[in-house]
Amino acid sequence: MRRKDPFPLTKTPTIVGWVVQWATLLLALIPGANGFSPRAPRAATGSRRRSCGMDTCLYSSSKDEENDTNEDNRPHIVFPGGGLYFYWQAGVITYLRENGYDLSTATLSGGSCGALTATLTAANVDFYQA
Repeated sequence: MRRKDPFPLTKTPTIVGWVVQWATLLLALIPGANGFSPRAPRAATGSRRRSCGMDTCLYSSSKDEENDTNEDNRPHIVFPGGGLYFYWQAGVITYLRENGYDLSTATLSGGSCGALTATLTAANVDFYQA
């Protein structure tokens, strides 16, 4: 007789977290959806406005809206921290390079292993050799 798992939901948040991260990455890489495409130049998107749906919004001044724009129109890639994410991030960067994305113009940042990935990407290190 098979024993029933006393904690059936303990594995779910981890799996859901990975699925959400993969889906977020894949949606961010749809050519033309965010202007980051190997074939098309990035179009000017104008300023973005923050909305909060409340009567009083903390980010309602025009100065904050000016700081919220991407003046240089370069793509921004942020890598999350976490030791095992490095291998996943290295695979993503390798995929982007092999499919013609120019990462030399992107602004790269990250925390912990994400910072390592951003640094190696900016230095144009081949992840197969690293």
